[in-house]
Amino acid sequence: ETIGPGLNVEGLSQLQRVKRSLSFKLLEGALDGLKADNLQLEQLIQQQSSKIKEDTGYIVPVTLLKEMSKFASLASSCLHGETDPRCLLQLLRLLNKVQQTILPLFFRTPENDSRFRFPSVEVFDAVAPYYPIQ
Repeated sequence: ETIGPGLNVEGLSQLQRVKRSLSFKLLEGALDGLKADNLQLEQLIQQQSSKIKEDTGYIVPVTLLKEMSKFASLASSCLHGETDPRCLLQLLRLLNKVQQTILPLFFRTPENDSRFRFPSVEVFDAVAPYYPIQ
């Protein structure tokens, strides 16, 4: 799968374990930053809501939802072809964090707009081969 000009995700499995691990840590760092920003935004909204005595809420911009969907797809595509148990564990934790951090943003769309959905099927398809059901 190609994610941009000259960037091939399936090539990650060809890299040395150390470089793959570093790549996954970078993705996790991006999620940590998003989570921290989201917490700050929620605190600001709570402060505003308490001042004006009503729930102001907020809607996540469509452009952000598109990028978060791409990010979740990228993270899930990294799992394809991975065989090293250490990297597998790291990626499974990353996908868990993706779901905990990004998925709630999709519930803040107007009327749950179907054009902007979290790529749950892609995440499931990436993880399913590692959890065989008997």
